[in-house]
Amino acid sequence: MRKTVGVVLAIICLVFVNNGMSQTPIHITLYQSTPEAGLFFSNPSYISPALAYGTYGIFSNPAALGYSSNYGLNFMLGLPSQPKIDLTAKVLDSTDTQSALYLPARLTLKDAGGLNFIGFSKKLGPVGIGIGYMQRQSMGIGFDFDETETLDINYQFVQPIRAHITSVVDTIIPLTWNISAPLALKASGNGDVNFGRMPLVLSSGIAFGPASVGIGCKIAKYSGELGANVNFAGNTVINAIGTPGSPFKGQLTGLATFSDTLLGVNGNGNFSATRMSFILGTLLRAGFFKIGLTVEQGLKTDLAGNYNLTMFSSSGAPDSVRIDNRDSVHFVYPDSIYGRARLTISKSPKSTDTIGGTQNISLPGYTELNLGISLSVFDLYVGGTLPKKGEINTGKLGILFSVPLSIVTIRTGLLASLDYLYNPDNSDTPIIPIRVPLYFGLGGSVKTKFNFIPYMPNAKIDFGVRTNAIPWASFALTNAIEQISNVESPSVFSLLGFNLGVSLDI
Repeated sequence: MRKTVGVVLAIICLVFVNNGMSQTPIHITLYQSTPEAGLFFSNPSYISPALAYGTYGIFSNPAALGYSSNYGLNFMLGLPSQPKIDLTAKVLDSTDTQSALYLPARLTLKDAGGLNFIGFSKKLGPVGIGIGYMQRQSMGIGFDFDETETLDINYQFVQPIRAHITSVVDTIIPLTWNISAPLALKASGNGDVNFGRMPLVLSSGIAFGPASVGIGCKIAKYSGELGANVNFAGNTVINAIGTPGSPFKGQLTGLATFSDTLLGVNGNGNFSATRMSFILGTLLRAGFFKIGLTVEQGLKTDLAGNYNLTMFSSSGAPDSVRIDNRDSVHFVYPDSIYGRARLTISKSPKSTDTIGGTQNISLPGYTELNLGISLSVFDLYVGGTLPKKGEINTGKLGILFSVPLSIVTIRTGLLASLDYLYNPDNSDTPIIPIRVPLYFGLGGSVKTKFNFIPYMPNAKIDFGVRTNAIPWASFALTNAIEQISNVESPSVFSLLGFNLGVSLDI
């Protein structure tokens, strides 16, 4: 009987593969928050140590606070971009027993917006002090699907029954059962994994003519979460017709219900850490030439987390199919049967695995160098940590071309960065990327005066537009993969993210 049930389940699986759960696409979302991109194109003073000035320099170079005004307030807002790529993926090739399986999918590449930055500065004699908050820098992946298909299953198997001729005499009657069942298959699941850090900086600086120095303290909150819930289940009402073999004649009807969860995964976890670092900065401003350098030393810390993952799956066919005909199957002597049999299908046996616990990951500390050079119309920004095993390392590159006019400055360029793990013991893959944002953008700044605000502060309005290179690369990559077809490109507007910020000096 196990063999019979196994064949039934195999047929069900083949029908499932052939028909596919193909009406509703699987949704996959890759998302990241990169506030430094919007800040860089809107006004590179937020990011480049050479262009830092006043409140703009709270993060980029604390030495810039030596040139701050009596009071300064800056903030920057960003609108998200959310391009979508629709496609069809071939996940199984055709064989002699099944056709090819195609699944529709939607890939969303979400670049989060929000409050990119807010900062406040104050001049205390020759010293400027400031505090600033930058939006969480993060990356993650999520998925979501919920699909139900009703498939018509038709199958035949042989299972004899014992019929009672008299109260003391019975016989074995061979029966061929024809199964007809609308099988409802339901697959559902969602999951999310993300990692990020949110920094807060306190800085101070003092200027000596064209040169200035500064010091800062950064407090960064690291956090991450993961969660997943996936289930695959089937249920059906089975109608069966049993036809007896020669020399018997007649017919039996049978009815059974079957419902079982065949596969399930459930998991969750989180981790967090708080890390402190100290920043030293210096800045030289000599006419159109500017150069700035910062050194940041991050202290060691521990990422503390916990996780739990439970997986269960059918470890074999149902234990039994039982045909009960004691009360409702009738034998008419010498060779006819009629009536109704009750079929009972047991649930499949399950195997379960559970892992979990608490985990601490030690981060040894880092040293980061950032350099900016500005030649009025050309700005270069490079930086990164000295690679260290066991640390979350980073590398950065920014290039801008500017057109300074009387009250407006227009800019264009690119910003690339890389967060990675470094393992020098692995010669094949010593670098494991974690976050790889690459942006192209346009931006500008307009000088003005807000006469409608008390004290009529000098103001600067910063604006920018950026595009993430990852959607462009993903579209080109999916088009180049033979197993992917029907690729629909995202709209150009959905690829763009916009930023708007204001700076006030009193």
